[in-house]
Amino acid sequence: MSTPTQDIILAAVNAAGPASPQNMGGWYNQVRMLATEITLFLNENSAMSRHVAKTLAVEKPFVAVITGGRKETSSERMLVDLVAEKGDGTTEVLRTPRVDTPEGMAMSTLVRSLKGHRVLIYKLMEEGSDKRKYRVLHHAVDLGLAPVQQQPPAQLAPVQQQYQQPPAQQQYQQPPVQQGYQQPPAQQQYQQPLDQLAPVQQQALAPQGYQQQQQAA
Repeated sequence: MSTPTQDIILAAVNAAGPASPQNMGGWYNQVRMLATEITLFLNENSAMSRHVAKTLAVEKPFVAVITGGRKETSSERMLVDLVAEKGDGTTEVLRTPRVDTPEGMAMSTLVRSLKGHRVLIYKLMEEGSDKRKYRVLHHAVDLGLAPVQQQPPAQLAPVQQQYQQPPAQQQYQQPPVQQGYQQPPAQQQYQQPLDQLAPVQQQALAPQGYQQQQQAA
């Protein structure tokens, strides 16, 4: 029967992979580092042990569609909106771990990439600093893109709501030529009577017979 120490060593050797005869020293150092990491993981106060304890406390998983997310103003957490597949269609809100931790940052990035997807949700109840219980998203498994009818509204914008160029008849048209300025007909222009003109002008404008009569006189 193996002891915990032997189990740790065997786990480290398995994680390091086959040894290279040309680099046995490097392989040994890698096994030693892995054994140290595994030993620290097994400490009941380690972050990994606490994470495993939380995982053991998760509620029964359920399938939901992630419809959105936003940062909570009162904390360093992200609020995740989702709709359970076997529910009444109401939106449930879960919180991620704090986004200023590696765990919370990884979960926040994952949630953003899964908007509009069917997701297997693992949640648990955590007590906040105010002693209240909060629903926290502990783990999520991508099940693929949700059917169209389950997509968030922002992803269902119909084509007719997109920008369309106005019809040609609504565009500006140049006014017809007949509406522009037109010169008045020649007969409408002002003409001065012939007898009121100066003698030289009368000779230039009078008919030839009239000029001969004036000269004979």
